[in-house]
Amino acid sequence: MNENKPLVLIIDDDFTPMELYVKALQLSNFEVHQSLSIDQAMKYLNNYHDIVKIIVLDIMMPPGHILTAEETEEGLNTGVLFYENLKSLYPQIPIVVLTNVRRKDTLDALNSKACNIYQKSDFTPYRFVEIVNKIIGL
Repeated sequence: MNENKPLVLIIDDDFTPMELYVKALQLSNFEVHQSLSIDQAMKYLNNYHDIVKIIVLDIMMPPGHILTAEETEEGLNTGVLFYENLKSLYPQIPIVVLTNVRRKDTLDALNSKACNIYQKSDFTPYRFVEIVNKIIGL
């Protein structure tokens, strides 16, 4: 881990669509760690929360040990519930939701929490890097 580069934690169960965002972040001098599950992400944050500069979170993710299938409506609300958990445990870390979800009730739930939410289809990876830079003050 390069401590001179800001650390971005990406939490998304689908690795492939995030590859371009990861590459853009890395080429823009960010260190990137990807977690493919909420359980994996929580374990990582337990160890590295003091150096993570920003979290990028997907919405539709499988449940895990932390949040059950019943709690998350079979994964439909995993990201929303996990967002709430992260904000209560690590309020100092900004969270950006980057998703393809268009469900109004899900987006309304996040918007009511003053969440930074972006549609993957609306941003190029490099435009997203600009957003990350702005949020963390670079």
